[in-house]
Amino acid sequence: MGWVWHRSLAARLLLFLSVALIPVGLLAVMQTGNLVRQADERANAALVGLTRDAALAEREVIQRAFGMAVGLAPLAVESWDDRSRCENSLASFVANQHTAITVGVIRPDGEMWCASNGMRYDFSEFPGWGEIATEPRPTVEVNTNAPISGRPVVVITQPFERDGRFAGFVFVSVPHERLELQDAELSDENLTVITFTASGEFLTATGRDAEDPQAVLPQTRPLETLVGVGTRAFRDRTASGEDRHFAVSPIFADTVYALGTWQPMSVAANAPFAIPPQLFPVIMWLTSLGVAIAAIHRLVIRHIRRLRRQMLDFAAHRTLPPADNTGEVSAEIADIQMSFADMAETVIRDEAELEQLVHDKNVLLKEVHHRVKNNLQLISSIMNMQVRQVKSPEVKAAV
Repeated sequence: MGWVWHRSLAARLLLFLSVALIPVGLLAVMQTGNLVRQADERANAALVGLTRDAALAEREVIQRAFGMAVGLAPLAVESWDDRSRCENSLASFVANQHTAITVGVIRPDGEMWCASNGMRYDFSEFPGWGEIATEPRPTVEVNTNAPISGRPVVVITQPFERDGRFAGFVFVSVPHERLELQDAELSDENLTVITFTASGEFLTATGRDAEDPQAVLPQTRPLETLVGVGTRAFRDRTASGEDRHFAVSPIFADTVYALGTWQPMSVAANAPFAIPPQLFPVIMWLTSLGVAIAAIHRLVIRHIRRLRRQMLDFAAHRTLPPADNTGEVSAEIADIQMSFADMAETVIRDEAELEQLVHDKNVLLKEVHHRVKNNLQLISSIMNMQVRQVKSPEVKAAV
């Protein structure tokens, strides 16, 4: 019968090992998945913490600006009918602090009624003013060329009331550069922190990709969609197609947000052929099968094949196996080889005895033939002697 691979010892061992390792492999896959999820959760939590910590300086500036706006609201109410008093008080306030460059009061119709620099301006034509005046709320806006100061500023507005009714806004204009985060504040060199307003406007960017923050924004989540979601972390691809971790953290009263983006630099991430963690159980399973096949080949199969060759050699040429061929084999196979060697010696010894018996019989048969021939020759000689002594021709012919 020819060799059939699926009936071989290796194939059957592979089958049984596969069945035995399936539960272990499933458990390993599940545990690996849990570990990956836990690692992602820890990384997201760490990123949220890094983002929140990186925005602390900005948070303090904005909180201070909102505190100024809230503190100046009573002054605006007290000097409601005295513009000169309001302007002098605001100018004195700006001169005694280092956060704002301009503060002022805007009435509901958009008129800047009072400002620390004494200027007048009408904000009623500004985009979005009607919505803010209709639904008063604290806001943070970015203006790269402010009409009052003529420089990039961040404007914080705080609504105030007079006699229980909405009376206008107190605004505080902070130079944009005072909100710039310092790279030294970032504890991870792979972190980029972007701050933005509730309307999706950029405030600042610092860190690894600060020079081109647009390239590291999430591809499927515009900034305005991240407003109002609270603190959260997620994974997404950037505009350049890079897979990254992101974290969103409100900086102040759901008006300013910090977006952290992080690309961990690890050996696995930089490897030319990164292996997903879910494949490790499969690799372990294949490695186990490989080790089992190598072990069964070294310990069993090769010795059985050698024993088969010895049997074929003995059958063809009556060649006895060497006496020292059991040093590397297991005790069971060594017993089989020793039994085969004993059997081979017994067969050769029996065949030799049979050959000797056949030889002896041949010799005896030849001796019998020789003696029969001699006896017949003797009888023939005696009869010839008798023929010579007979005188009667009839008797001689009969003999």
